[in-house]
Amino acid sequence: MNDSPTIKVKIGVTFAPREIEIEIEDVDAFVSDFDAAMSSDSRVWWITDSSGRRRGLVADKVSYVDIEPPLDRTVGFG
Repeated sequence: MNDSPTIKVKIGVTFAPREIEIEIEDVDAFVSDFDAAMSSDSRVWWITDSSGRRRGLVADKVSYVDIEPPLDRTVGFG
């Protein structure tokens, strides 16, 4: 199990009623992969989440990506 914090990402897809939610560990790599997928001739953007699950999204149908800030998970009172 990896102890690095995960970051929640919401992806909106055109003509889909719900967002796709995933958790990632490396925001910079995620954004770099997103930029590369959107600027290339590739039709599919492959995403791997923090648990290793892979998803393929049609690049032309992605309407937005929302990256939430990492949560400071404290344990205890206060």
